Amino acid sequence: MADKEMLEKAAKPLIEWLKKYGNPHTSIIIEIDRVRVTEDLIGLPVKD
Repeated sequence: MADKEMLEKAAKPLIEWLKKYGNPHTSIIIEIDRVRVTEDLIGLPVKD
C-alpha cells in the first residue's frame, strides 16, 4: 500500500469524528506526541 493510501486510511476515522462532533471551523492537528482538536474563532484576510 502506498504512503498516500495509508494516510487516507488512517485519516478516515478522524474525518468521520469531525463530521459528527466538529463544525466548519474545527481542525485536528496530529503531532508525534499528541493530537489536538482546535477551533478558529475569527479569521480575516489582511490586505496591504
